[in-house]
Amino acid sequence: MRSEKFERIILGVGPHSPADPALLRYVARFAKLLAADLHGLIIEDRRLASAAGFPAMRIFRSVQDQWQQVEPEALERSLERRNAAIKKEIAAIAKTAGIAARIEGQPVTMEMLLADARQRDIIVIAEPAMPADCVMHPLEALASQALNSQAAVLFVPYPIARSRGTILTFARGPEDPVISGAAMIAAMVKEPVECTIIGSKALTPPDPRASWGLSPECLIVMARSSERPAAPLAIALKRRVPVLVLDGT
Repeated sequence: MRSEKFERIILGVGPHSPADPALLRYVARFAKLLAADLHGLIIEDRRLASAAGFPAMRIFRSVQDQWQQVEPEALERSLERRNAAIKKEIAAIAKTAGIAARIEGQPVTMEMLLADARQRDIIVIAEPAMPADCVMHPLEALASQALNSQAAVLFVPYPIARSRGTILTFARGPEDPVISGAAMIAAMVKEPVECTIIGSKALTPPDPRASWGLSPECLIVMARSSERPAAPLAIALKRRVPVLVLDGT
């Protein structure tokens, strides 16, 4: 049974997960409710940096009304300014929420983030506010990587339907550790918890208008499954509420 609390909420901000203010506020609030620290990291895109030197890589500058080649040095300076702004925004939101926050100074890769994740961490995988951002960094691939780590995974859709409501839990059986995990979270966030035993049957995203519980859910908790790794992300996107994946039976 999970009785220990989570220590860190890990949020990687980069091309795959833009620094949307609403997302940052939600994650900061979630961290505060769980009495966890917010661990922010800047995710670098090596493909973008390596492509800057190619002649075919150009950007359109409206002021000059012309296409210009992207210089690696100019791109590096632009990314440095962007990263500094992101760090400042995360620090400000964490201060407003009254939580401890650590923001890594140097950009890291997604692989480095996942390798550093521990069992008492929660990795946040967020749907970008702009659908076009999913082209270069598909959510399905990020979800698969995160679910292979030691940490729990929180899938956050954009936008979120509601921030208050029932903690809805789907367990494989009465002894499934996700039940105690969901109960611990529900107690900390002061929301009711509702559990459904689904056994071994598939859990698929229903019509968003359909009711899954006695009252609308604000968070869905379910077990990690190697058989259906895409289900949690699909459910989060369909239901428009975050889905937290824990180790189960």
